[in-house]
This record gives sequence, structure tokens and C-alpha cells, in this order.
Amino acid sequence: MLDGILEFLKENAGIEALALVFTASASEYILPPLPADTVIVLSSLLVIAGTWSFASVYFAVVTGGVVGSILQYVLGYILIRKSTSRPLPPFVDRW
Repeated sequence: MLDGILEFLKENAGIEALALVFTASASEYILPPLPADTVIVLSSLLVIAGTWSFASVYFAVVTGGVVGSILQYVLGYILIRKSTSRPLPPFVDRW
């Protein structure tokens, strides 16, 4: 399985592979059992090998992490609102 991911990342150094890195980084916050760290480590190995640029991989991973954490927060906020009829503590509404 990992060999297939590594080969895909090597052959597709364009936007598709960076979209995979972004998606893996974002989905790690929503579905923790996904092997997103493996994809990120493999992409960092491709940076070291000179196949990819550091800036593009860094941007995809960081942006994916930010988007994933925002989605996790919004999902939790919506689920708490639906599951409880009492108001949230003031510090939650403040953020």
C-alpha cells in the first residue's frame, strides 16, 4: 500500500499529489485513524530527494492542517448546539 502511494507521489509531482497531501493533512483532524502522517513523511522524503519543492509541500501540509482543524471545530460546535438545549458557556461564544 505504501509503495503505491509513494509511486503515485513520485509520478505526479503536480497539483494532484499536492491535493492528496492537503487532503491527508486535513482529514487527519476529522478521521484520526487515517494514515495521514505516512503520506506527509513520504512527501517530505520526496522533498529531500529533490522531486518536490519544500515550499509547496509545506504550504499544502500547513493549509490542510488549518482547514482540518477549522472543520473539526465547526463540526463540534454544530453537534454541541444540536445535542444540548442549554446555552454554551460564555467562553465558547467568545471565540
